[in-house]
Amino acid sequence: MQNLNSVLSTFIFSLIWIASLSVDAHSTENLEIQLYHQAQKIMDNYHGNTPELKKVENLLKRINFFTKDSQYYLVGKARLAYKAGYLHSRSYKKESLQESKRYFLKAYTLYPSFFDAYYYGSLPFIMTGDLKTARYLAFRASQIDPDNPKVPLMWGQIALDEKKYDEAERYVRQALESHKDNKEFNDACYLLIHIYKEQKKYRQTRAIHMKLVDMFPDDPWARVNYASFLLYKLSDYDESIQQAKKALDLMNFILGHRVLGEACSAKGEQLLWEQQKYKESIPYFERSTQHIRKNPRAFFGLGVAYLKLGQINQDKDSLLKAKAAFEQTLKFNKNYKGAIEHMAQVKKNLQMISI
Repeated sequence: MQNLNSVLSTFIFSLIWIASLSVDAHSTENLEIQLYHQAQKIMDNYHGNTPELKKVENLLKRINFFTKDSQYYLVGKARLAYKAGYLHSRSYKKESLQESKRYFLKAYTLYPSFFDAYYYGSLPFIMTGDLKTARYLAFRASQIDPDNPKVPLMWGQIALDEKKYDEAERYVRQALESHKDNKEFNDACYLLIHIYKEQKKYRQTRAIHMKLVDMFPDDPWARVNYASFLLYKLSDYDESIQQAKKALDLMNFILGHRVLGEACSAKGEQLLWEQQKYKESIPYFERSTQHIRKNPRAFFGLGVAYLKLGQINQDKDSLLKAKAAFEQTLKFNKNYKGAIEHMAQVKKNLQMISI
């Protein structure tokens, strides 16, 4: 009887121990998922701030501590490599894209039913022009979760790269009808913006930018993207300046300063060259140099404006300011077109006034 009790006790203890392992495993996976979502949220909102990627790296290390090479770790590392390799526009570091692909390949090989491996995994292939692989990944994602609004976004991006604009727009409209959160809505809107811009449909492009700004008035990126579009595509310098300023009021960031500085230079040039409003152009050039300090374009415009005023009014002070502005122009770009010739004019006018 004693032996029987001992056997029963051991059996019961074993069951309890196995159950505890199951609970621990479940708790561990829940923690991994939480950490994964934290990392994803940071990467979703990443706009070039390197310290943010350090946070992601630390979160992924914690995930890998619990389970080596889990699906969450592998997809997180793949996205991290992709984000870290971003340069500008659609340009990425080649080695970062290769590293990203390696992690994604391992993720959907080991975890063939993990949707995120296919959704995020399509991006480095699209950016390298491998649309055949991107289509395969989109197909697999649609098999795993056909109702996910991210699936038509994948197909829309591929169709855009194939210049099938009507097809791309249909997919984006489908995604907009079924989006579940602001991130998916934003992604769909910006993809639609790219589709319209490629076709030079700027009226529709502007309408979507305005919708995003109205819906997310406290999002500095929505405003600076709109400001950039107004500046480079519509030459609407006044509204571009307003939107860029509002973006900087919300957040102090390099792109905001860059767009505002460029918009102020463009507005100054409009007043200077097109309207011959020399005095009125000066504040815009000066404001531009406050946002882009090494800015030969703005200093050149400033120099020309002061030169014109000096010539009209025979004003030595204006000519000296023109000379200082052209010196700054040549300091930042010794080959800036027209700077040397205008500097010669300044010196000639100063000599004439002195006589």
